[in-house]
Amino acid sequence: MTLTPLPPATNLTDPAAILRQAAVYVRHGWVQGRFAVGRNGATVSHRSRNACAVDAMGAIARAAGHTWLEDADNHQQAYDTDYATMRRLAQAVCSNYPSGLSDWNDAPGRTQAEVVAALEAMALLYERERAEVT
Repeated sequence: MTLTPLPPATNLTDPAAILRQAAVYVRHGWVQGRFAVGRNGATVSHRSRNACAVDAMGAIARAAGHTWLEDADNHQQAYDTDYATMRRLAQAVCSNYPSGLSDWNDAPGRTQAEVVAALEAMALLYERERAEVT
């Protein structure tokens, strides 16, 4: 498989749009065990223009424009603030959801198609919930 750079990183704010863009990134290139890899398979920033494959969390962070994956000191606060909705949606959509979306992404036997389908299902669920509120 030849890896090519992902589409450009975005700075989306709507959770459904973030999840749909994350699905685009994962469909382009998917990885387990790291947030992102470059063409040679080496770990790179999920925001890097050299990123060629991402895991589910790397894809979400790339779509949302977040840099917290490189900042361990602010990791938990940013995760709690920015991804509480993502975590809740993942728990509702992802079968056998463990402690985090990266753990789910990295489960043995997990496929790229399953990750794309989960991200898209999370977007639909969010839109349904939002429609019920309005």
